[in-house]
Amino acid sequence: PFRETSPCEDFCPASVNVPSFMSLVASGKKRDAVGLFYVSNPFPFTLGEVCPAQCEEKCGILPDRGLRIREVHREFGREFLESLEVKRRKPVFEKVDKKVAVIGSGPAGITVSYFLASCGIEVDLFEKEEKVGGLLNAVPEFKVNRKLLEKEIGFALSYENINLHLNTYIDSIE
Repeated sequence: PFRETSPCEDFCPASVNVPSFMSLVASGKKRDAVGLFYVSNPFPFTLGEVCPAQCEEKCGILPDRGLRIREVHREFGREFLESLEVKRRKPVFEKVDKKVAVIGSGPAGITVSYFLASCGIEVDLFEKEEKVGGLLNAVPEFKVNRKLLEKEIGFALSYENINLHLNTYIDSIE
């Protein structure tokens, strides 16, 4: 009888607060909408390009079809990235005396680094390849704008307390 989340939110693989996001969009509060997305996931544009949009199947707002949620966050992510100058930035919260190693710079490694660093934790992100992104690098160019994808990754890793180590293979944890 009582729900704490909406059906669209329940089916969002990125745990985005879809109703609040769409409400901010409808109100013309673009910056707040993008900010809300970044609270749950650092890839609004990329997810808008590649997400299967299960939330749209569960949307009950319109009688004959769901809202075009994926298209909306792709466009807002695109607008945000096109106007963004990526530069090193301070964490959201004060730095704390904690340090974490993250192995692998695919979507999961980037996301966990982003959230830990935003909380003031020192992060060492290790990647065995010469480029960050992992499976994101395998998404075909016809499916995602490569330049904006790289900018989105750069923004996610732009906290000054993220130390990126490329070409570094970790075979054991001591």
